[in-house]
This record gives sequence, structure tokens and C-alpha cells, in this order.
Amino acid sequence: MIELPDWLAEWLRDIESHLEPAGGKRRVALRKHAARLKRGVLAASDEERQGLLADWISYELQVIADAQAANSGWNDAIFTSAANLAEGGWTADDLIPVIEDVAQPRTARDRNLMIGTVKSACKKVNRKQKWSTK
Repeated sequence: MIELPDWLAEWLRDIESHLEPAGGKRRVALRKHAARLKRGVLAASDEERQGLLADWISYELQVIADAQAANSGWNDAIFTSAANLAEGGWTADDLIPVIEDVAQPRTARDRNLMIGTVKSACKKVNRKQKWSTK
């Protein structure tokens, strides 16, 4: 039987603190910027909202495009961005064609997965909003 050295066992136990987040620094930076824009959009007056809205949507879609290009975290990026945009009032029907254009599913199976993921994200947001209004 092989035993791990203590230092390696400790490092592996705490591996998340030693590695950059899934998706790399670019996707993390995109996600953080999108979150700041989302907060701005949701807090802005109607006049201020238009400029911020376009930037926010652009960053959410860039997260998906980055995942597609990296061939990593594609479904997670779709779910998170769809949920964020649903909180801003978009419906699954609004989001599916937009996200499909960016996500570029390669097969019918990928397309069905993408559609299911968008619908699931929107459903989650709708349930969350119903509970918060009661």
C-alpha cells in the first residue's frame, strides 16, 4: 500500500484554494462584471437602465461564448446566465434563441440540453420569485 505524504494529503484536501476557479480567470472576471452590471440594472431608474441593460446582456452572453470556446463549463454557463437574465424579466422563450446563437450547440442532443437548461433556470427563478412575494 502506498501512503501519501502528509503535505500532499493536506494540499489535496484543500485543493480549491490552490487552483483557479473552473472556467479560468477570464470567465470569473466576466461573471463578476456581469454581476455588477446586473445589480446596476436592477437598481437603476428607467432612463439609466437602457445603457446598462445592453452591457449586462452582452457580458452574460460572453460568459457562455467563453465556455463554448474553452469547451468547458458550457452547461453551467448557460444555466447561470439564463437564471440571471430571467431575474431581469426575460422568459425562456425570449432566451432560447439568443442563447442558442451564442452557445452554438453542435448536435441535436446538445441543443435539447441547452433548451432544457434554459427552461430549468427560468423555472428556478420563477419559483424563487413566487416565494419572495408571499
